[in-house]
Parts: sequence; structure tokens; C-alpha cells
Amino acid sequence: MKSHETLHLWWFRERECLVQLPDRLLNCMKALAAKAMPNETGGTLVGYYSRDRQVAFVTQILVAKTGARRERSGFFRPPDSVDDQLEKVYRDSEGSIYYLGDWHSHPMGAPTPSSVDLYTLKGLARSPSVATDTPIMIILGGDLDSQPLTSCTLAEKSGRCLDGDYEESTRNGTSGGRKDQ
Repeated sequence: MKSHETLHLWWFRERECLVQLPDRLLNCMKALAAKAMPNETGGTLVGYYSRDRQVAFVTQILVAKTGARRERSGFFRPPDSVDDQLEKVYRDSEGSIYYLGDWHSHPMGAPTPSSVDLYTLKGLARSPSVATDTPIMIILGGDLDSQPLTSCTLAEKSGRCLDGDYEESTRNGTSGGRKDQ
């Protein structure tokens, strides 16, 4: 069955790569962020890379079930709070779906990464226990009840962080199934 799917894309032109997030996942993130207001909230991004590693396809978000702290100007997810969920996703997908990064909200604020956000992202890029050396962070900001703004930042192992250029796209195709590009 043919369907139209809205995709949210962040281009990192310097690296010639992009992050792709389906509208259904962004809508879920928006709903979780609006529900947590006035506090920040967030979670984990999982998915896979294209064979040439130039496209990160976000296929699922995970939310910490225990231990997360949601505050007005901060969100903390204990590092092991989604380990069981990640392990299950990895096992069920036979290793083809894995950790890509994190997301969180900045209610009524800019979706710009704070110094703490950048420090965290750089630490993830350098960590040997993280499944990727180019983790991403998506931030939702602004009015989370109506039309939030979004950003996506990618960290390199070198410590450099890049901001993606946002674009919305509509794709025609069949629903379901994984397609490597």
C-alpha cells in the first residue's frame, strides 16, 4: 500500500551526511515534551546507518522508565536507564538496530544545545562503550504545545560538534520495511 510519509532531515554538508527522523517519531517526542512541561524531558534515539554510513535513520525512541530527572532547566537520564530496552531492540533486530544518540526538550526555549548538552555529546563520541563515534542530539524547543522548533547536532570523536541544516521532506513509498540507501 502506497503512503505519504513526512520526514524530518538534518543535513551535515561538511560531512556529506544526514539524519532522517519520521514524522510519527517527532510527533511522539512532541507529545512527551508537552506532557512534561514545564520541565524538560527526553530519551534515546535508535536506528541504523545506510551502508555507506552517510545517512542515520532514526527508527525508534526509547524513554527511561526509571531514574530520569526532569527539571525546569535540565533533563538527566542515567546512562544505564535504557540498557535493557536497547539490548532488546538490538537482539530483536539481530544487531541491525542500535543506539544513535539522544533527544530532549527545552520548553519555551531555543532548541540550541547548552554547554552541558555539548559536553555530554562530546563525551558520548569519545566513549568506547557507546555504539557510535558520531552520536546525534535532537532538541525540541519553543512552544511544545503547538509548533516546537527543532535542532540536530552531531559530535565527532575529535570533539567537534556540527549543527545540521533542517529540511522537511515528503516521501512516497510503501509503509514498513527497512530500506538501505
